Amino acid sequence: MRIQDLQILSELDLKLSDHCFLIDPDTINFLKKSKVLFINRGLPGSGKSTLAARICQTYQDTEICEGDQFFTNEFGAYKFNKDRVQDCRLYIQQKVQEVCRLGKKCVIADDTHLSYEEIEPLIRIGKEFNYFILLIEARSSHKFDVDKLHELCRHNISKATIQKKLDAFELIIPRFYAWFLNHADSEFISSLAKTCFQECLDILEFKKDFNDTKNSFVFEELFEIRNQNQLHCTAKFLGKDSDLVKEYFFDLEVNQSMGKVFTIEIVGFSITNRSITADVRLRNVGNLWQNDLNEEEMEEVMENEILLNHKSLFDELKYADRAHLTLALEPNLSACKSGIDLVTLKLLLINKNYKNLKTNDYDLFYFGQCLCYAKLRKIIKIPSLFAAQY
Repeated sequence: MRIQDLQILSELDLKLSDHCFLIDPDTINFLKKSKVLFINRGLPGSGKSTLAARICQTYQDTEICEGDQFFTNEFGAYKFNKDRVQDCRLYIQQKVQEVCRLGKKCVIADDTHLSYEEIEPLIRIGKEFNYFILLIEARSSHKFDVDKLHELCRHNISKATIQKKLDAFELIIPRFYAWFLNHADSEFISSLAKTCFQECLDILEFKKDFNDTKNSFVFEELFEIRNQNQLHCTAKFLGKDSDLVKEYFFDLEVNQSMGKVFTIEIVGFSITNRSITADVRLRNVGNLWQNDLNEEEMEEVMENEILLNHKSLFDELKYADRAHLTLALEPNLSACKSGIDLVTLKLLLINKNYKNLKTNDYDLFYFGQCLCYAKLRKIIKIPSLFAAQY
């Protein structure tokens, strides 16, 4: 990690208030009803144990899986052995897997976790058992100060060893940031999408067009279910532009919001012959949303023959009109296509050239070409956790 990055992180900690999962009542209540895996990382003396203790105080049903346990003998004496570091990692992984399999509500994997390679097995375990995953660090001004770390470390680790660990400490950049739903809400929205698809088939033109292109009306034969165990609404996908990636990664609002619960609103569904998508309305999310269509995606939207020569319609889109949950896609289709389909349907709605059918739960709008938008008559409000996927 570059010295400049360390300085930015240290300065950022001075500006941040406490972790939302420790002080925000809505977040605490939500996480107490969910399953969460905290991956607690940091150098010796940085405050990992203090942070873990505060989590235990907030969430009583917590299991700590820590490296210190591995190096502590039956008499309570800690004795580090550098030749057994890999054994310690395996010990933590096995213990995390064991308690996650038992369904423990709150689990802490507590170790230095210097690199992505060390946390990747823990992330896989968390996903396997449908846990929210939060990669956390103690917020302190000294967490990269070797002298201060040596002074505060309770295991008498040498400055040279701490410096070596600091040199190996990686900046772990997420693949994307998102608002994540818990398992129960994810299953509910996924099942609702299936019934919505069936209601769209009540539009005779849609049913005929769909049959002409797919020759089937069986949901499971048409689509691959995506992320059914933990749906998410992507806030920012981090590409390969390192400057833009770090701009979001180091953003004060992003870091303050990590691990905080937000209420998202499901207002409808986009139904096409290649994707089924939940339309999400975002409120009070500040600058966290940064996932609008890029130029290439806008061009793909405009390839729809109904929208040709109507590019000005983009000016009428509202804030975060692409926000969505990808529910189902035709096999091997990229997930980004669901957002493209949703925006296409919203532009067609603005264009006002559709067949309308009302049901008990939806206002259905059919535009031809197997493109249907189902507007919910009653908005569904769902809590979601702002976090990152690594």
